[in-house]
Amino acid sequence: MEHIGKCGASSEDFLLKKFSISRTTLNTLQDNKFLFRQSLDVRHLTAPEGVWTLKQKAKSLQVKGSYMTGEPTRNEIPTLLYLEESLEVIRTKYKIVGEVSERKIKGQKAREANIPAPAHNFTAGITPEGAEARLAIMHGEAPDYRIVYKQSEDAPIQTLNIEIHGCYYGVQLRDKIEAFMKEPHPTLWIVPQSRRVAAHVQKFVDLYGTSKIMVKHIDDLKDLQP
Repeated sequence: MEHIGKCGASSEDFLLKKFSISRTTLNTLQDNKFLFRQSLDVRHLTAPEGVWTLKQKAKSLQVKGSYMTGEPTRNEIPTLLYLEESLEVIRTKYKIVGEVSERKIKGQKAREANIPAPAHNFTAGITPEGAEARLAIMHGEAPDYRIVYKQSEDAPIQTLNIEIHGCYYGVQLRDKIEAFMKEPHPTLWIVPQSRRVAAHVQKFVDLYGTSKIMVKHIDDLKDLQP
C-alpha cells in the first residue's frame, strides 16, 4: 500500500512481479476497502491493464505526507504508471531520501505565493483572486515528480525534477522547456513513447542550449549516470 500511495497508481503486473504477491491478496485488500482496481487502456497496450489505487481507508493508516494528494484522475494514470516503472530503475542509481508528487509541488508553489490551501476543493473557501491564482498554478507547468537524493552516504543532498511524457509540440513544448529552465533544480525528462518522440524533445531542448534538462528515452534509464 505504501508503494501505491507514493506513486499514486500501480499496474497489477508490476505489483505481482515486484512484491511476489497473488491476485487473491490484492482482491482481499480490495474487498476490505483498502485498494481499488480498474481495468484501463490508458497506455494503449495490447490489452487493458489492471490499475490499483488506494482507498481512503488505507490512507488513514499511513503518514499523510507519504502520499499523493487525492485520487489520481484518468489523465494522470498513464504518467503515474510510467513513473512507477522509471523510479524502479532510478532508485538503483540514486540514494533517494525524499519524494514529492506533482500535486504537492504545485501546493508548495501556492504556499510560496501566500495562497491559502482550501480544506477540500482546490479553490473552495478562498477569495476569487486567490482561486484564480491557485487555478493558474494548478494548470501551469510543473514537473511530474521530484526526488531528493545523495550520490553517496557522505555526499550533499541534491534535488532532481522528473518529467514523464514526450508528446508535446509547438507552444506547449516551448512552455515546458522554458518552465523547467526557470526551476532551481535540474530536470530528468523521461520519454516513454517512441525514440522518435524522444529525439523530437531533445532537438527542441538543444535549441535552448541548456544543461538543466536531460532527455532520456525510458528504455535508456539503465544507462543513466547521476
